[in-house]
Amino acid sequence: MTNGILNYLGLKRFYTFIMGCLLMYCSNAWSEVYQWKDENGQIHFSDRAPAGKHSDNISSQLDHINISTDLSSPELMLKHAEQKEARQNEKRQKLLEQYKKLPSLSEACMNARRYLSVIEGRVVFTDEHGKEVQVSEQERKNKVLKVKKIISQKCH
Repeated sequence: MTNGILNYLGLKRFYTFIMGCLLMYCSNAWSEVYQWKDENGQIHFSDRAPAGKHSDNISSQLDHINISTDLSSPELMLKHAEQKEARQNEKRQKLLEQYKKLPSLSEACMNARRYLSVIEGRVVFTDEHGKEVQVSEQERKNKVLKVKKIISQKCH
């Protein structure tokens, strides 16, 4: 009878140990990562947000490769790397498409020079609905200076 109780208690401890291990393993999958900068400009990372300081939860930005041990086989690691590369290529493609929609530097310079010639003289500013917008002479001069500065920096 005593052996039965001891076996029962041993089995109960074993199951408790296994459940504890499973909980610790699973908690890694749900952990969060926080990032913040201290007074000296040093960047810190932690699984807990610092008390009394602003921090960003960057968990969604991280790659989850270390959360699972399923990537122990070379095939799974290769598949993960290919998927990651495909996501990066998709992002690059989207950026290229956005870049292609932007006017070329020569077009932007030509447009800036045209805009400058318009606002250097007497001009009436309008909003997107065509209604007149009151702009003081000083504001107009500031716009002229700003456009001239941009043209001198960007257009050769």
